[in-house]
Order: sequence, then C-alpha cells, then structure tokens
Amino acid sequence: MSEQRQYRGKRVDNGEWAYGWYVPIKEQAYIFLGYGLIKSCSCCDCCDCQYDSIATTTMHEVIPESVGQSTGVKDKCGVEIYGGDLYDPALGPDLLMIVFWDEKRACFGFKRPGNRPSAFIFGQDECATYGTIIGNTTDSPELLENKDHE
Repeated sequence: MSEQRQYRGKRVDNGEWAYGWYVPIKEQAYIFLGYGLIKSCSCCDCCDCQYDSIATTTMHEVIPESVGQSTGVKDKCGVEIYGGDLYDPALGPDLLMIVFWDEKRACFGFKRPGNRPSAFIFGQDECATYGTIIGNTTDSPELLENKDHE
C-alpha cells in the first residue's frame, strides 16, 4: 500500500500555510484539511434520527504556485522537506538548491536556480539529511536573486 503524503500551500485569505490534501479546481488550488460531523438535529440531545449529523469540510484556497508536496524526508534539523523548499546542502558557500519533483525520474530532486540539471536525486537515500532548509520559493524569493547566472 502506498503512503499518502501531505501538501502545503500559502493561503490566499491570510498568507498562512495550510497543510493537507491538494485539490485543484479549474484555475484555483485548495488545501483540504479534513472533515467532521456536526449535530444538525435540534429536537433533543438524545436523538438518534437519520439526520442527526451532517458532514462538514474545511478547505482553504491557496496560491497555486505555492503548493508543494512533502518529500517524506526531513533535513538535519528535523524540518520536513517540501517541493519548492530552498535547501543548503552544506557543501560550499553559495550553493543553494531548490527541491522539485523530477517527472523523468519520478522522484524528488534538487536543482540549482535557473533550471539547471538535477544535482542530487533522493528517494530512499539520506543525502537530504546532511543539509538544512533555509526557506522556500514563495516566502524567500530574495534568496534566489543573482543565483540564476552562477
């Protein structure tokens, strides 16, 4: 059985991160947080009628470009790594990588800013645990400035 990995996305209404399942609807993106049951029958507290509860859902609209899936791997500080994160592999000064989904290899990888080829691919290995997440492409775009031409 495959493991379901959560997504995150930056909320449109308040700029906070939402975590859950990714639900694209036309040009909009949503993070679905879950569902619950609420009592809808007000006739009595002991009611066992057919319409006693109704399902509710919690979804937040998010910025589509901010959505990233969890890799299932944590960095050396224990921070969960998501697609779109900015990763410092601790291999030298000014070496910054973006976590991305590599369609060709069907796994997450690291690439240099400016769409350079993948530097490392991770799946079952632990190469991601040697460095740290220092931001992401949504909250920290300034970290990518002047890195495109290196």
